[in-house]
Amino acid sequence: MIAGWRLTLVALRHCGGSKRCASRILRGKEATGQDPAAFANRFERWRDPSHVRAYTVSEWCAWITQAGLRIEHLEPLSHKRYDFADWTARMPMPDAERAALEAWLIAAPPRCAEFFQIAVEGGHVRSLSGTFAILVARW
Repeated sequence: MIAGWRLTLVALRHCGGSKRCASRILRGKEATGQDPAAFANRFERWRDPSHVRAYTVSEWCAWITQAGLRIEHLEPLSHKRYDFADWTARMPMPDAERAALEAWLIAAPPRCAEFFQIAVEGGHVRSLSGTFAILVARW
């Protein structure tokens, strides 16, 4: 399995036909819509400064076909729920930054709060979800 969110078009082109890159399943984080995409990238980068950008399924499909692969299967978006405390504890995040991120999530625009299923209880974020898609492609 290839971690899709770490690949670029250059990597896909480089892998074309290589036996070491023969894995057929690409998995990638999905950012959908203008507001949710920007929102997702902001909270991902806030928690993890190494995060660059979550690409849309349509971007992945275009790169994959441009690299000469044929998409055989595309699973629809699915949500994965994250416990906020566990999710933020996985990164060395100062308490003040964690609190600021939590306040920002609580104040999320309704469209983003709904899309990312931000659950708030007792004034604290309990959980939120990310979206994923699975693409199967072959040379």
